[in-house]
Amino acid sequence: MERFKRSFGFVLVIGVLSGAWAQDNGGAVSADDLVWGAAPPFLPAGVELVVLDGDPTQAGRFTLRLRMPAGYELPAHWHPRQEDLTVISGSLNVGMGDVLDLKSMAV
Repeated sequence: MERFKRSFGFVLVIGVLSGAWAQDNGGAVSADDLVWGAAPPFLPAGVELVVLDGDPTQAGRFTLRLRMPAGYELPAHWHPRQEDLTVISGSLNVGMGDVLDLKSMAV
C-alpha cells in the first residue's frame, strides 16, 4: 500500500498541472493538448497516463486517461474504491482475482 501511495504522488503532480489547466480553460481540454507522462513505476514499462480531473491520492472521484501499446498486460491488482473505465480505442480484457489469468478474462 505504501508503494501505491508513493507512486500516485507522481501522478498527483501531473494531475495538479493538468487540472489547473482545465479549470483555466472552462473545463474543456483538447486531446491534442494533453500532457502525457510515464505511469508510476509499479506498472510495467510502456503505459502513459494523464490525470484529467481530481486527485488520485485523495478520497473522491478522479479521472485518468491511460495509453497502452497493443498487447500490454497489466499485472493483477486491486483498487480501494470504485473505478470506471471507458475504452476509446482497441479492446480491454478484464479478469478478477489475485493472479493474471489470461484464460479467464472477458473482453
